[in-house]
Amino acid sequence: MFNIFPYVFQTTFNTLMNSDFIDSIIDSVLNNETVNNMINEIENMASLDINLSEREKEYIISGRLPGVKKSDIDVDYNNNYVTIKVKRNQFFSNGQNFSVTIIGPENEEIKDFYVGNVDPYSIKAVFKDNLLTVHVPKKNKIDDKVTIINVDYTVK
Repeated sequence: MFNIFPYVFQTTFNTLMNSDFIDSIIDSVLNNETVNNMINEIENMASLDINLSEREKEYIISGRLPGVKKSDIDVDYNNNYVTIKVKRNQFFSNGQNFSVTIIGPENEEIKDFYVGNVDPYSIKAVFKDNLLTVHVPKKNKIDDKVTIINVDYTVK
């Protein structure tokens, strides 16, 4: 009686392994739309794709942040550096009965940008349609050695 279990188990296992049953299960899981969406989102999370460009009157820091909410973005200015912190908590769903939340330890990405000679009180950040844009206006340069004299115009 105890010898029948190994026989049944081995026979069933060999039948499954020699059939396309396992292959069809693996294919259905790997080719699932939800799994593919999760893989694409995780690949997009690889690193922050944010760049700094300099213009005559301002610096512009911009980048796409797919899957990020406005509340997960922090923009700070300190000692000539603009720091952008993005929290990466992801939620995936097939819209029916399958959902996964991926929360990793220290799942916050930080990127610093050096911006010299700026007006920190005029920095503005906008996040719309997954695009973050930070406008960092430069200070008007005035040479300390130059004295500016106002000229009055009087009519005689």
